[in-house]
Amino acid sequence: MAETAPAGETSRCREEADCDAIVIGTGPGGSVAILRLAQAGKKVLALERGRWFTTEPYRVGLGALWMPRPGVFGHHEFRFLARTVTLRLPFTRRTLRFPSRLLGSTIAWLGSGVGGGTHVWANTMMRAAPEVLDRFPKELTRDALERHYYPAVERVMSVTPYPDRPPYGDSAKTRAMRAIGEAMVKKIPGARTFPLPMSIHFAAPGQAMGEDFTNEHGVPRRTFDLRDVALLRGSWRTTATTDSNYLAAALATGRVTILALHEADRIEALGGAPGETGYRVYATDRSAGAGRRGRSRAVSFTASSLFLAAGAIGTTELLLRNRDLHRTLPRLSPLLGHRFGTNGDRLGLAIPARPCDPTRGPVNSRGVALPNRDGSPGVFVIDGAYAHALVLVALSLLDALGVRSRRVDRALIAAHRWVDAHLAGPLACLYPLPLLGMNAAPYRGEGTVRLDRRGRAMVDIPAGATLAADQEMDAATALMAESIAPASGPLRWWSRVIGRAPRIVYRALRKTETPHNQGGVPMGDDERRGAADHTGRLFGYGGLYAADGSLLPPALGTNPTEPLMALVERNMTHILFPDHQRLLRDRVRDWLRAPEGLAPGEAAAEIGRRLDAEARSLQEREPTGLLHRPEGKARAWLIARVRAELPDLASAALGPGDLLPDLLRHLADRWVARVERLTPEALEALPDDTA
Repeated sequence: MAETAPAGETSRCREEADCDAIVIGTGPGGSVAILRLAQAGKKVLALERGRWFTTEPYRVGLGALWMPRPGVFGHHEFRFLARTVTLRLPFTRRTLRFPSRLLGSTIAWLGSGVGGGTHVWANTMMRAAPEVLDRFPKELTRDALERHYYPAVERVMSVTPYPDRPPYGDSAKTRAMRAIGEAMVKKIPGARTFPLPMSIHFAAPGQAMGEDFTNEHGVPRRTFDLRDVALLRGSWRTTATTDSNYLAAALATGRVTILALHEADRIEALGGAPGETGYRVYATDRSAGAGRRGRSRAVSFTASSLFLAAGAIGTTELLLRNRDLHRTLPRLSPLLGHRFGTNGDRLGLAIPARPCDPTRGPVNSRGVALPNRDGSPGVFVIDGAYAHALVLVALSLLDALGVRSRRVDRALIAAHRWVDAHLAGPLACLYPLPLLGMNAAPYRGEGTVRLDRRGRAMVDIPAGATLAADQEMDAATALMAESIAPASGPLRWWSRVIGRAPRIVYRALRKTETPHNQGGVPMGDDERRGAADHTGRLFGYGGLYAADGSLLPPALGTNPTEPLMALVERNMTHILFPDHQRLLRDRVRDWLRAPEGLAPGEAAAEIGRRLDAEARSLQEREPTGLLHRPEGKARAWLIARVRAELPDLASAALGPGDLLPDLLRHLADRWVARVERLTPEALEALPDDTA
């Protein structure tokens, strides 16, 4: 396995011990925070428990799992979260309460590695319904997210709708989902169906699938090939993981150090005097232990500010551990751990009348949205995919036997393709199509994250709290499955058996497996209503922030990645506003510095050239969506306004004496004063044409 970082990573922060900011986690939220901190001039250290994925594709089998004790650092972790079980003792009135993982209700699917959950997600990028903002603090405005932060995320993540054109739109799985959508539109008023916005590099019309290219950050990528095996290693490099864009751009600034295989545990607040902030983070360094049992060492780092982006489970667990177990952050809110949810996730299965193969192609392609009776967003269902069970078993056995290699993997993939082409046709009609549902309707299924005796997260969701939402989801997926089911024959019987299977499993095991873990650090207008303010700052501490899915409401009803990233983009603008204000002031002074030995007209022309060069740098050297963000627009706005005053400046300087330096100082003072009067809200309100 490749453990080395790409060119550009340094160990500067490891040697100097101190940085301006530490970011724990490099997933969607952490990647945004790292880049924006670096662009604001901060020296950033990022700690990531997983490894780099740089020189070889993802492994499927035991090697894909996160198991640090035996030295296996894959990109998947399935956490069986315990819950509190209450038993009434016989012949007494006493009850016994204890945590149990076996009887827990939630199996959390977590990502690990530089890029975090973007290595294990389905690449669907959807904006949340506007109604979701009603659950956020009042400072978070719908207009700001829609105008600035969603577009910034979509540009960096190369978001594009799933192509309806051949060959992508002709895949059997996509055709089945299109048929479901058309049937729902006819049956249910207000239902919608559409191709999903995807963060996947699709081949352009006339371009070959599987073609290699280099993205704007210099990272090797390839166009998506429908022949790739879903969730296997064929789709490697075809998706816009954050290590290929946000983190690549952050490393290019020269201010970022990313330490892989470093898992944070203990956090100490260092600020002594009022207003002072600082944190020491203790972590376990496993970078020398890949493939070796128990190889690790303890390390620590300090910084003036700390951003937690370890995911909803990881961040909440880490904060609770330091509040209740280590007792190093005792002032954290008592609301910490509350308002946790699983996005209303629920799985259904369908057997299409026309065979499809969900083991190939992208995980998602199309969605169907069903409204509630009052017209508000309700059930949202997308298609799913899975790796072939026999392939998973074969690869896991090879891992266990220790004979896994790239050559063996290539041979297995070739054999799988041959079997599909020559033998699997008659069996394709038996493959079920997964239907993953999410529910945007508010429900009382808000759970609470606590710690067990070992300091591990456990989740308590009130029994029966999600029953109504689950029944609504089951009815919706059953209706969709029926719309494409075979009309008669043995396959009709098979479709009924498969359709009931998820509901039977849910009722028997009483467990929900979800990749959409949300909440745990609820935002609120004040300390009585949340654990963090509208920027993600933890109440009780300065310079301590959450920057991941722990800030989201328990249910969005759509895939949460884009709302999460847009929220962190917005929060970083507000957190870093004083730094951006300082940079803007310095820029104005630099632009209007008097050129020496030039006549007024030539001096004005020289200043104009400086402004033109600055404008070009915004366009050419900032391929990271800066112009789609408020501070980038503010710089473009300043350039345009100052540029417009240069002709008047040259005319005024033509009088007796050398008036130009005084005029330039006066102009600079005036524009610096305007910059100092700016607020984050004023930046967000700048018109879109300023760039």
